Amino acid sequence: MGVAVNSASTGQPVEYASAGDVTMTVTAPAGYLKPGEVYVLGSAAGTISPSADLDATTNTRYGTIIGIGVTATKLRLAIMASGVKNP
Repeated sequence: MGVAVNSASTGQPVEYASAGDVTMTVTAPAGYLKPGEVYVLGSAAGTISPSADLDATTNTRYGTIIGIGVTATKLRLAIMASGVKNP
């Protein structure tokens, strides 16, 4: 498991990371990462969300931790797919 760290063009290789510190391209409306915030797999393709977003869903998402914010643009990857559906 990992996250893409580039947006490869058609026919080009994709670079990915599965652990460690990764500099994220952060775009609106999400804003910037918050140090100490736990991030989970987002509900839309290719996104991450603060873990609190899992509380806003009912029985539609699985809790998959992506990592923890280190700085406004750096995420410490520690992917953990729980396999547990949000109640």
